[in-house]
Amino acid sequence: MTMTKTRITQKELARLANVSQSMVSLVLNHSGKQIQEETRERILALAERYNYQANPLARQLRNGQSEFVNIVSSGALSFFIPDLIQLLETELSRRGYRTMLSHLDALRPDCLDAVRSMMAFDFSGTIVLDHFIEPSRRNPWEIAELFNEYDNVIFFIEPPGVAGCTALGVDYGSGVCEAVRHLVLRGCRKIGIALNDMNSLAMTGRLDGYRAGLQQSNLPFLPELCWVAEDHGLTGLAGMVRPQLAEMICRHLYFEQKCDAVIASNDEWAIGIIKALRRSGCRVPEDVAVIGYDNIAILCQCSEPELSSIDMNTQHLAEALIELLMNKVKGKSAAPGRKVKTRLVVRASS
Repeated sequence: MTMTKTRITQKELARLANVSQSMVSLVLNHSGKQIQEETRERILALAERYNYQANPLARQLRNGQSEFVNIVSSGALSFFIPDLIQLLETELSRRGYRTMLSHLDALRPDCLDAVRSMMAFDFSGTIVLDHFIEPSRRNPWEIAELFNEYDNVIFFIEPPGVAGCTALGVDYGSGVCEAVRHLVLRGCRKIGIALNDMNSLAMTGRLDGYRAGLQQSNLPFLPELCWVAEDHGLTGLAGMVRPQLAEMICRHLYFEQKCDAVIASNDEWAIGIIKALRRSGCRVPEDVAVIGYDNIAILCQCSEPELSSIDMNTQHLAEALIELLMNKVKGKSAAPGRKVKTRLVVRASS
């Protein structure tokens, strides 16, 4: 009889070997108990013949030890997050850990129960990539607070409403500061910036970097050179481009304020701005330089001209998150306030 299954269970092996399932378990887990050599060889031969593969989840439940790291995210992913997850998986695998990717929907009424069920698995560690803020809840931060009650949990970006958590931060402004200095060196003196809002850490960090770059370049900060989407009823558009958005940014920063450079909130906005400028007869970068944010390779390289952009330094983010998690697992205290710097990648648009 030929079996077509590529996976076989211990129960099926026990039936084929005419032994108990507990006997199969003892042999496959290399127990030190005395077992007849003929029986051991028969079970091992069947396991090899039918490509038996141990279930690591079952092994953990059996011996109470975990080799899994849980990576938790939501559906509202920034463009760099999938790349970050891939880098985390690769490095954790190199260190001997398996990864489990968990998707959590903060809008579901049973979300807290889902967290409890998830964390009952007793992972070696958990990396939470989202704050899961839900304004409709009595406590918008309760999902993050619940995660923080468990051992060996770290956050990517500290949730403002959660005290005593272990988190890695991002210096959103360092790349913007570098961009301003770069633009000044190429002769720009009236540099505008387009932001999604003035509330989120990502946007206020960009603004701080913009101010710092101007100060270091001995240029004044002019509020009229900051275009903010929420001022025009376009909140929540980070990573999205409505047809009129790029036109509005260009009209204000280029035609009205006469900017010779624009730093956009993200790469999609930047590409939309370039298209709007070129439609109006403006040359990029000769008349106005444009810089994006996120450094999404496929967008930046397909832009005409190729888009300069601020990179999230994803490789360093992954390394820093894993180092933070490993220290947490080992019981070492983490230095508070650690941040990974963003950096400018220069291409033809600036």
